[in-house]
Order: sequence, then C-alpha cells, then structure tokens
Amino acid sequence: LIHEISAARWLAIPIGADAPALAAVLTALLLGFALGGAAAGFVLSRGYQAKHFAILIELALAACALLAPFTFSSVEPLIARGAVAFGLGTPGFTVYRFSIALLTCLPAAVLMGATFPVALRLARACGLASHDAAGTTYASNTLGAAIGAGACGFVLLPLTGYLGAVVAGCAMSLLSA
Repeated sequence: LIHEISAARWLAIPIGADAPALAAVLTALLLGFALGGAAAGFVLSRGYQAKHFAILIELALAACALLAPFTFSSVEPLIARGAVAFGLGTPGFTVYRFSIALLTCLPAAVLMGATFPVALRLARACGLASHDAAGTTYASNTLGAAIGAGACGFVLLPLTGYLGAVVAGCAMSLLSA
C-alpha cells in the first residue's frame, strides 16, 4: 500500500484533500482489488504458473512506482484545464477530479488486487490445506498491507518525502519479485 498512500499524498496537491479526492483514491484501491483479483483468478484458472505471474505483477508494480512521479506530474495541468472547463466547485468539476484520480491510481491498485489470488495459489502449492491457505494468506497479506501503509504514512513520507516513499515502494516490489 506504499504506492497508494504515496499517491494520495501526491494527488492532494492538484486534486485536493477533500472527501471527493480521498474517495477517488479509496475507490480506485477497492475497485482495483476487485478487478485485479478477478483477473488473476481468470489467468490462473487458464493454467498460468502462479510463481511467474507473481513475478510479473511485482515487476509491473515496480514500474508503476517508477512512473508515478511522471504520471502524477501530468495530473496538475489536467486539473487546471478541468477547472476552466467546468468551473471550480461545480458538480462537473468534482466528477472530473474524481475520474482523473481514479484513472491515475487504478493500474497499481489492479496489480495489488491480483497479488492475493496468486499468493493463495502459491500457499496451496507449498502444501497448506485450502482452508488454512486462505486464512493464513489473507492474514499475512492484510498484516503486510497495514505495516506498509503505517510505515509509509508515519516513517517514509515524513523522513524521505514523496520520492523516497516511491523508491521504497519500488524496492519492495522488486524484492518481492
């Protein structure tokens, strides 16, 4: 979740830190989890090797992290154009900001969502029974997400800034790969 916490922080500048802006990041995260989980389940059901798929997902997440500064820098001019086109404070501008934030955060969120079914498949391959694999994998995944989110918000961003947090997220994805 280092990627998404960093995205929320970065997007607070051009999009704002109000409820619609934060809702967009959270919506992207949850929608991405759902889409990524469904897509990974589909890919795995077609016989793709979980280990190889996990590596590809983590490499793609690392690429998302490396591209994030460029992606998020392109948001500010888009928001400025939307403010002129829709007018500040209008419902149209709120929907526009929401859409930009959603589309900006969605790719990484889809990849993160794909990690759980892959991790579950890998846990089963390691010999965990189905009921043990699901609970253990979910608990481990949630604990890792909580640690990553906390570390990003309370340690990485204050100590290293946005770019340091992005580099740390990239490094963690590469390490996972």
